[in-house]
Amino acid sequence: MVSILFRMLCGWMIGTIVSLYIHELGHVMVGIANGWKFILLTVGPLKIYRNDVHEKVKVGFEKNIMNWFGIGATVPVGHSSNNLHIWAKILIGGPVFSVVSGILLMTGAMCARNLFLLMFGLVSLAIGLVNAIPLPFRTGFFYNDGKRFKRIKEGGTSAREESEIMNIVEKGVIDGEKAIFHENECTSLITSEDPIYRYYGYYMLYHSAMKYDTQLAGNYFRLAEELGKEIPSSVIKMFPLDDKVE
Repeated sequence: MVSILFRMLCGWMIGTIVSLYIHELGHVMVGIANGWKFILLTVGPLKIYRNDVHEKVKVGFEKNIMNWFGIGATVPVGHSSNNLHIWAKILIGGPVFSVVSGILLMTGAMCARNLFLLMFGLVSLAIGLVNAIPLPFRTGFFYNDGKRFKRIKEGGTSAREESEIMNIVEKGVIDGEKAIFHENECTSLITSEDPIYRYYGYYMLYHSAMKYDTQLAGNYFRLAEELGKEIPSSVIKMFPLDDKVE
């Protein structure tokens, strides 16, 4: 009995770590298959990354514990109207990889009568289903994969918000430190019913305006700072207002 429980525990622990890697690799591989470039893969404290798509891949320590649950990121290398559609495929790629690997592992476990593989497969399947179902809550800034995929596909305000987030990321990667954002690029975010998205919109406008108009940057800073009272501290840690302007 103790031996069975021990194998189940080991299967669950090791299966969780490996299943998270499989899930994030799903995101990364779909992105690469669509011409995007690898930028980050992290599960637990291990971080595989590069700061620029032209740099070599590095291995380091992930300091932000919120990221230990897994991030797999690829980025576009050019502006394209098709990028949002690709982003939707990347979002659903992780859950699909998890579900498929879970089914295969469970099938193999039943054929081999292997309890360890069975636990491994169950964990992978659970991770896939939890991320595929469009749940209404979020972890920090982001909704889960299924919810974001649904927001893009259903169109309307939700899709415009996701599109603006995608455009900000795209422009930031392609243009680097030269990237400038204006209100017409963040309209859906700063008028969103969601205070987290409003905060993010003003946060990006503030940091952008610091490059060309400190008075305008101050206005954006104060709007973001006020919204900071309504949102989780985990979001503020992700997007901190460090350089206060008067």
